[in-house]
Amino acid sequence: MKKLLLCTLLCFISITVLSQTQLIEEFRGVNYLVIRKDVLLPAYDTMATVENEKSSISDIRKNAVYVSLDFVFAFSINYERMFPLSNKIKLGLRGGFGYGGGNKNLGVTGEGVFLYGRSKHFMEVGVGCYYPFHYFEEGPDSPLIGIMGGYRYQSSAGFLFKVYPMFLMEVSPVEDSWGNFPSLGFALGYSF
Repeated sequence: MKKLLLCTLLCFISITVLSQTQLIEEFRGVNYLVIRKDVLLPAYDTMATVENEKSSISDIRKNAVYVSLDFVFAFSINYERMFPLSNKIKLGLRGGFGYGGGNKNLGVTGEGVFLYGRSKHFMEVGVGCYYPFHYFEEGPDSPLIGIMGGYRYQSSAGFLFKVYPMFLMEVSPVEDSWGNFPSLGFALGYSF
């Protein structure tokens, strides 16, 4: 009977205190419950915990290796390094090697992108290039400059997925060239 009375009393006090709580304020970096405007109690509220668990863009992995598939070349293997510029913005620099499907060539890829977002979902906008250097059948191809914008998912476990439409322009058009054209690309990889 005493235990039941004690539990009831503790529940009543807890409900009374929590019902009189007006707001959560930050005082010198510590959250406090304001009770009756004159009593401050340290608070470990769920809102502060959720806020602290949100990772910023500087918390994501800065290195990535991935395979890109698009309509310019059959595939390319890339390495990318991220540099945080602010809490929501990063600069990414990418380099790699690709196999061009059009004229069956090998080439180098390069790209600079800006990422905007938080946690796992990002919008990216950038400029890239593809410079063919070895031809298996026909050649030479003109180097391509591309403007791209797309979506990136980068999990905290390392999985990376990108989808990006782009517009490609030839630097120095050659005879029988493709000209300027739109394209769509996909990438899968791992970040570390």
